[in-house]
Amino acid sequence: MRKIYYFLMAAFAVMCVCSSCTKDDDGNIDSKSIVGVWKLVLDEGYEIYDGEKEEWKETYGDDESVIVTFNADGTGSEVIDVQYGEYTNRFNWKLDGNKLSLKYADYDEVSMGRVEKLTSTTLVTVYEWKSADGTEKEYAKSTFTRIK
Repeated sequence: MRKIYYFLMAAFAVMCVCSSCTKDDDGNIDSKSIVGVWKLVLDEGYEIYDGEKEEWKETYGDDESVIVTFNADGTGSEVIDVQYGEYTNRFNWKLDGNKLSLKYADYDEVSMGRVEKLTSTTLVTVYEWKSADGTEKEYAKSTFTRIK
């Protein structure tokens, strides 16, 4: 069950997020650069709950996959295919500067993350969260390869 949680967190991190890192003079990423189909190849990070830190680093091959599609019209989807089954989530996305926000069709909240790196072949997204008192934290970094 815990492994499913990490897969979903990886996908959430993504959502939370071409020719070489297409940026303008203000450091904004051109939203057209992210349009395409991306495959998760590495998910790494940590979470701190109840004073304990748990780290992970997962690589993805052909047997398990997370495929994320960003459409030019601001819609998208993620298909998570793992040993427990296949899941599809649809979302609307917006890229403002390097801030990536996703509004999932099946959830009321908006996921926020940032694009750390974007080239014609690589997308790296980061999701960070901490509780109001700072005792609980999550950090997830997801690396994708463009497949279309």
